[in-house]
Amino acid sequence: MKFDPQLAALWQFPPRSIEAPELLKFKEKTDPRSIDFAETRGDFPFIPIVSKKIDLQCALDITFLRQQAPGQLISDGGDVDNRVKTLLDALSVPPLYQQHWFKKVKIEPNQAIHCLLQDDSLVTQLSVETDRLLPCVSEGFAC
Repeated sequence: MKFDPQLAALWQFPPRSIEAPELLKFKEKTDPRSIDFAETRGDFPFIPIVSKKIDLQCALDITFLRQQAPGQLISDGGDVDNRVKTLLDALSVPPLYQQHWFKKVKIEPNQAIHCLLQDDSLVTQLSVETDRLLPCVSEGFAC
């Protein structure tokens, strides 16, 4: 849900803005020419940007920022492959068995949750880097 506003905003810029009015409608399943981007989980429609329906794949460059020194991602706080898998899950339409997590989510009727990936198998290249997250201090207060 934290990524939804950012990913929804991508539909406002070319090339997606040209297609958005037509693609983001929840189409009647009876129209064989329609591409329905929505992936429904329970009562919730999800709109992925990268979708098998239009033969898209993607490459991701990820930078993990932590307060530890660069490179400590593996030994301190979890290994990198588990963190990458968690991030890819957060960027994807959730699998059917996870739909119970969305019972408390409130969205408007005819609105969808935007995500990056229809499914994490659409990631064809992945680059991961770690670096230090510097604390934000403003007039003696943490930001």
